[in-house]
Amino acid sequence: MFQLHCEDIISSLQRKAAVLKDKVLKKMSLDHQERNKSLCEEYEKISRTALSSPGNTEELVELKKKVQHIRTVIVAEKEAELSKVRIPQPVGQIIFRTSKLTYRRPSASSFSRITFNSPLTR
Repeated sequence: MFQLHCEDIISSLQRKAAVLKDKVLKKMSLDHQERNKSLCEEYEKISRTALSSPGNTEELVELKKKVQHIRTVIVAEKEAELSKVRIPQPVGQIIFRTSKLTYRRPSASSFSRITFNSPLTR
């Protein structure tokens, strides 16, 4: 017969899982920030184009065409990209719930060790 004491194993796994969770969250956060920054820069570029002052009638007609293209095509594309950047609700819930997980040492009345009867020890 042998006994398996798993408190140290559980603590070690808990620490490793916490480190891994932190790395994944940091990577997700950096990727999210980078993509959001890129989208903001693209929207600012669109804003500068739309708010620019034309110098003559020809530039006014060209600006009007650009603004119409921005309204119909570019904005829809950017909204689609923005929806891809959002963290999906289930992922957000998983992140929240795993960040609250803790290991509680078993009480004396709970199973703090597992005993196996091995046919080799008979």
